[in-house]
Amino acid sequence: MAHTEEIIGGHVVGGWPVAVRITTRPGVDGASYDLIDGDTLDLLTEGESFDAYPTEQQMRVILDEHDDGEAICCRFCQNRIHRNARRAGVIETGTNPYCCDDCWDERLR
Repeated sequence: MAHTEEIIGGHVVGGWPVAVRITTRPGVDGASYDLIDGDTLDLLTEGESFDAYPTEQQMRVILDEHDDGEAICCRFCQNRIHRNARRAGVIETGTNPYCCDDCWDERLR
């Protein structure tokens, strides 16, 4: 019998959507937990699975390792926004126009 994989959790960590996948193998005690990019579905824990469900801090460490250095932050709450940020249209020239979903208001269009 083959191993089984299942997505068992979803999180947004510092503005980055991620999923936790559990992998179990027949005849093997325990399981492996991996972090998956919620946008691209890329495996983020290549060769370094967790033995237990990862904490938010453990997720942040993995995400920091995959940060491309081009992080965008919300102009209001300063949380990191990953990839699909909204741009506010009524923002002063020369200031950060990006806004996260939690801070977004339709009046910012």
